[in-house]
Amino acid sequence: MNTDSQNQFILALIKQTNSKNIEWSSRAVSDPELANGEIVIDKVYSTEINGKRFNLYRYKYKHWKEYDEYEWNIRPKLELVDMFENVEFEFNYDYSLEDLYQIVRQQSSGILEFIEEFISTKLEITYATYGIKDNIIDVTNKIRNKVLDDKLRVYVTNELGSDPAPGKIKELSITYKIGSKQYVKKAQEGTYLEAP
Repeated sequence: MNTDSQNQFILALIKQTNSKNIEWSSRAVSDPELANGEIVIDKVYSTEINGKRFNLYRYKYKHWKEYDEYEWNIRPKLELVDMFENVEFEFNYDYSLEDLYQIVRQQSSGILEFIEEFISTKLEITYATYGIKDNIIDVTNKIRNKVLDDKLRVYVTNELGSDPAPGKIKELSITYKIGSKQYVKKAQEGTYLEAP
């Protein structure tokens, strides 16, 4: 296989992984030392495409400077393997393998989703009720419509819906999320409820 075809394949892997059309699984290595003295220094990432299994990992190898002097270099390696993990083909090193490795590592760790959820300040009303004890009505949609710029400030009155318990003081209860955290707030009729 010529180098251009290999590079095109790696670039296609990057694109498909980025768009989440290809998913990679990860596993720890039980014996990190390879037969030729190379050492796997991270997890091994694997995927299957059209019945072919590929492994991607980072390894270190000795780069000899002199007869008795060397330094360790680190590179990613992409291999086509059989069902027993025997290498059938090793792709030539190219800088695009560095990009593929970083993208696969990010995707497998779930870090981008975690960060997005962690820094999210979006207020999401999940459920809202108005009334007392067994006489309550669902006002979720009305409360959602009152959210402005991810903030809620609502005066609690019978205008939220019909009066589920005439002559009695009712309560607005909302359940909302900001990122992955869930909150509950309550306010009595005739007062304001604010969130967050």
